[in-house]
Amino acid sequence: MSEITLHELILDPSEEAPHFLSMPNGWKAHLSILHKGLSVKLQTHTHWDIKNTLSSRNGGNRTTSPAIDLDDGSLLCDSFAIAEYLEAKYPDKPSLFSGSLSHDPAAVLVGKQYARFINAGLGDSDSQWAVWLELSVADLAAGIPQDSKYKEYFTSDTKWGENGFEKMVKRARDEDLVGRAKLNVLPLVAVLKSQPFLQGSEPGFVDYVVFGRYAMCRNANPALAKQVWEDQGVEIAKWVESIVGRYPTIAKHLRAYA
Repeated sequence: MSEITLHELILDPSEEAPHFLSMPNGWKAHLSILHKGLSVKLQTHTHWDIKNTLSSRNGGNRTTSPAIDLDDGSLLCDSFAIAEYLEAKYPDKPSLFSGSLSHDPAAVLVGKQYARFINAGLGDSDSQWAVWLELSVADLAAGIPQDSKYKEYFTSDTKWGENGFEKMVKRARDEDLVGRAKLNVLPLVAVLKSQPFLQGSEPGFVDYVVFGRYAMCRNANPALAKQVWEDQGVEIAKWVESIVGRYPTIAKHLRAYA
């Protein structure tokens, strides 16, 4: 089995931390690698590791997580770019975009468009109708140990812009983000009533985009995640179980429900 080195951001350099592997983009890349039947060699980094160490390895170019090592020693960043790279490099493996085991070009194209649509809407907290980061950010911050130097950075203007952290926390307090999040999940329930995965008969990148948001919520606040996601319909619970069942190595990176 081939192995891919995946560089991923963590909020605290401890695998025992409950918020380990909390950020959605890393989940998308991680699951895409497993989808192709490859093993993941996980290299976890703090923000400073990525900004300094990985950037210097990448010729001083701006480097973000997730990133994977390429054969020539360079790094490829961005979860969607990583998925497209894996799709092109391993055409003999199941497609990430077609929703089946086929690599039919038309189905792959439609699947990529579907994934971009979901990634820019439900998968992106900048959208007005997606609220996942705001819903989780206070719990993520609370999960960082008080003595961690990253805690101050995670809540700082340097990371989020002027008063950005406070604005997100205020929005979560003042608006019914839980209600809006539940409404976001209902279309997913409707899709899963007619097919086992969001991508189709087989899981694909669309599933991993959404699962990344789910995993962030669950690792930030399991009880709230269950209320927002799995309590909306048995379909979501079955979908989560199916994803974890296919890729059992990810189970250790998810906080357990009480």
